[in-house]
Amino acid sequence: MNKPQQNRSKRVVRDTNGVEHELVERLGEGGQGVVFRTRDPGVLLKLSKVGLADARVHAWFRHVSWVARQPLAGLHIAVPVALVDNRQNPGYVMELMDGMEPLGRMLEYATQALQEGEGLESYRASGGVARRVRLLAKLARILAELHGRGLAYGDLSPANVFVSRSVDHDEVWLIDSDNISVSSRAGGRMIWTRQFGAPEILRGMSGINSLTDSWSFGILAFQLLTLVHPFKGDLVEEGAAELEEQALRGELPWIDHPREHANACSGGLPRTELLSLRLRTLFEQCFNAGLEDPGARPSMAEWAEGFEAGVALLAQCDPEHGCGSSFIYNPRASCPFCDATIPVTHHLRLRHFIFAPMTKLDDGASEQDQWLATPDLMLLQRGGEVVLRSSPVGTSTYAASPAWCRLKLDEHGLHLTPLSTLSLQVAIKSGGPLKALNKPFLFKREWQARATASIYLGNPTDTRSVWRFIW
Repeated sequence: MNKPQQNRSKRVVRDTNGVEHELVERLGEGGQGVVFRTRDPGVLLKLSKVGLADARVHAWFRHVSWVARQPLAGLHIAVPVALVDNRQNPGYVMELMDGMEPLGRMLEYATQALQEGEGLESYRASGGVARRVRLLAKLARILAELHGRGLAYGDLSPANVFVSRSVDHDEVWLIDSDNISVSSRAGGRMIWTRQFGAPEILRGMSGINSLTDSWSFGILAFQLLTLVHPFKGDLVEEGAAELEEQALRGELPWIDHPREHANACSGGLPRTELLSLRLRTLFEQCFNAGLEDPGARPSMAEWAEGFEAGVALLAQCDPEHGCGSSFIYNPRASCPFCDATIPVTHHLRLRHFIFAPMTKLDDGASEQDQWLATPDLMLLQRGGEVVLRSSPVGTSTYAASPAWCRLKLDEHGLHLTPLSTLSLQVAIKSGGPLKALNKPFLFKREWQARATASIYLGNPTDTRSVWRFIW
């Protein structure tokens, strides 16, 4: 193998394919090395700070070669595409979409602005709740798919997650793929970032695996949304330095523990108002039951489904009568940042049910027995649109399930457009006649009588999905 050369004056590095890369910006530094942006768009380099003579670096470099052979195609993970076999500063080349930056910048700017009394302007300017929920949904799905291939990421932190620099986009990529390891190995490779490492890692009881990934994701997600660390309450922030170490090792309760309030937090954003019930439940599951029992933590698939369900409930506060912030819909339809409410005529909350015909039920069943409510919800605001699929949003099969119809709400009413030849029926009010649809249909504004309307997806003789809403 030809030995690449490094031109130090021009900061040029040559990889094992003979391609030269000019280093133009230092993006981040960790225990293993430094990540650089290069002159070539979308090309990054990670170089070790220590040479191959160090046994640990030599083992790391062998691991990078192993990662390059793993089944990572199709995932938004910047995998090694070439090696830098330099004995002084070995490393690898990875490709990333152009126009990306570390997630840590968004988190740092918003947190600093809040702490310095500048309010939420930086939080809103970086996309607010809506962009954060979308980014986290995509990140969780990447990790869930990685786990599905028998691998764990290992060192999840804001420095290793890259997102679109433009707030109008929400692309997500993971870099530092050299952290990846076999998820079934309890020991794994000891690579982690202290603030995001699982307690069992900090205690020296475990290496990386899918359960430590789940913990790290929970820490990152909670901090990105609320601007506080889930284990750094007032006790830690105002106490001795060793209290932080105890908190990170899981020796103190998390800040929103339902019974133990010694480490409660008065800072950050209001979690009860900010997060959906489903997300609050996932965080509680992770940081309470999952503190001592890693197996009790949500899987990355559960995290993904929870945040995808959160995307379906994103709302926008009216800038004319409120603050214009995005938020996750709550039963009061009120903005958690200014308390302005969305007018009842300007939004619909759709709730999912499973409906069974009487022929599918046991003898003696009542009409009430035909309806099974699920926890799945969707929000449709005036000017927006949603697509109903055969599986509800927030389930593992949603993305791959057939699109049934599109709903759009405007000043004229609710527009329903079939998107397939699959059976579709509507009822304008509960108990009313069903109307089969094969062409666009309008729930007219003048029909509104605060009655329950229904959209039935599927064959009338089969058990099927129904979305119900007040019209």
